[in-house]
Amino acid sequence: MTLPLQLYRWLAPRLIARRLPKIEAAMAEAGFTARIPERMGHASLTRPAGRLIWLHGASVGEGLTLLDLAAALRAADPALQCLLTTGTVGAAKVIPPA
Repeated sequence: MTLPLQLYRWLAPRLIARRLPKIEAAMAEAGFTARIPERMGHASLTRPAGRLIWLHGASVGEGLTLLDLAAALRAADPALQCLLTTGTVGAAKVIPPA
């Protein structure tokens, strides 16, 4: 495990603990309660084989823009896998799952 990921996994629970009541309420309302561990860096899906590029959009607008970027990257290299993550429940509602 890389140092940045170790640091994130150490820091994220502490930061999220302060915001957890608000996060849980928003995620429960949206039906995403089971995805809370993802906010702490624990993947809910197995990493696909091959090359993978991770694209992160903090908001709905950024996430929608990344859909076009991911499509262009995949058109240039069909073997490339794209992981798209977002930082808000609103974006998770709008961005279609793969």
